[in-house]
Amino acid sequence: MGMLLKTYCAIEFKDDSAIVVCLHNRLSGAVILAYASFALNDEGIAEIKRFIDKYNADRNNVFVSIPYRWAVTKFMDIPLPPGKSSVGQLMQFEVQRHIPFQIDDVSYDFSVLDKKDASCRVVFAAVQKQRIENIKNILEGLSLKPKNINISAFSLFNSLVLSGTKAGGWQDITGIKKRPDIFSRKGETTVSLFFEENEAILSVVRDTSCLLLKNFTYERLKDAEGISSVIKDTLSELSIQKAERIIISGRLSVFPDLPNSLKDKTGIETVVLSPLSQFFPKEKAEESQWLMPAIGACFSQEGLNINLLSAKPIKEGKSIGLLVTKLSLFLILFLAVGIVGGQIRNEKKRLSLIEDTLKKNETDVAYVEKLSKEIKASEKQKGFLLGLKDSDITLDVLLELSNILPADSWVTNLSYNKSKNTDDKTFSGEILLGGYAQSASTLISMLENSPLFEKVEFVGPVTKAKEKEGFRIKARVVMVKPSQKETQKAEDKKI
Repeated sequence: MGMLLKTYCAIEFKDDSAIVVCLHNRLSGAVILAYASFALNDEGIAEIKRFIDKYNADRNNVFVSIPYRWAVTKFMDIPLPPGKSSVGQLMQFEVQRHIPFQIDDVSYDFSVLDKKDASCRVVFAAVQKQRIENIKNILEGLSLKPKNINISAFSLFNSLVLSGTKAGGWQDITGIKKRPDIFSRKGETTVSLFFEENEAILSVVRDTSCLLLKNFTYERLKDAEGISSVIKDTLSELSIQKAERIIISGRLSVFPDLPNSLKDKTGIETVVLSPLSQFFPKEKAEESQWLMPAIGACFSQEGLNINLLSAKPIKEGKSIGLLVTKLSLFLILFLAVGIVGGQIRNEKKRLSLIEDTLKKNETDVAYVEKLSKEIKASEKQKGFLLGLKDSDITLDVLLELSNILPADSWVTNLSYNKSKNTDDKTFSGEILLGGYAQSASTLISMLENSPLFEKVEFVGPVTKAKEKEGFRIKARVVMVKPSQKETQKAEDKKI
């Protein structure tokens, strides 16, 4: 969250209002000093300024949450390229595929949720830059600087993760993080349902990581049977057969007797959770759940870590963790000095002798260090090239599609199935491509003209969507050898 014994400001922005919460980071943990809702007009802005001044909140570290519907979000599995920078470059391509804007017109960030041998589970959020600039302008008018900008559904999930536990305080210093048992059981899957005023937020957590988060209208959920069906479909989407428990919280009056009905329908343990119980008594906590998106924005590192101020592959939370580690090591060293001071003095003498010896052999040592660095660099390059070899065809497909698809078309779905047929060495697999284009029929010839694709055909009818045509196309992927690529280039030049 931030430094001890300081007061921080959290703001959840809505279309025409803002919820402001002031929290103080004590040694025992964060506590709520005050909260209020304000209109986003001249009078309301002035009231927000007086409210923050009253509690002397830190103006340079404000935590912000913005409406979920402002953002394009996507949970997905992507191939795991070698190197951290490659993940960022691949995510830029993925974000561009899923947004109806140019990449330069949005602020986006992503977080790696779960890693496997050759792939990783990621989530990204993208918001039009103009919306982010409007928020920053409002804050600038209040003399406030944002530290983090998250979206409301993600911030709400972060509050759920912290339910009943103390956050901030000494835990930030020691690096010890405690989650409720229901969110931290290894190897188990938990489904969480939070009921808001007009919709429900559903999330799936496995091994402490959020794998998926969706919102559903009450018209879609209807009753316990409808909710059971939505849970089943969501787990199937993740290839999970069954969850170990279901957590429900929020406005439970929307579906009376839901815990018992849901348990009967699904056969899964159903638990009622009371978020914010670490901040308020039970009854007050239930009445104050509308504060959760604002409070959760302060603790992005606890759950879905997204910061729309910038798209950084390496999160700030990691640098905070590094600072905590350094501080912990300093404290350990301080204690060690008091206990074994004499031994340290002897070690210093030995180090002094070693240093003198190293100075005498400085030239030889420098030469050995140079060779060692060269060997490490060669090993790193070898690993990088071997990794590229394994994912070569995948990268070729992505590059070819980005080169041949028209600028006025965009892809919503792209899947690649590797071939299990070992007889045909040139046949790699099959792609299934879905999206929208100005003229879907022209895409067939474009893909057929590529040396990477053959047997290109529509899967289902072409649909009309405003000024564009919706399409689904499948094609065989051909592994083109270097010699074939050279021949193809030569034939293209002749034509």
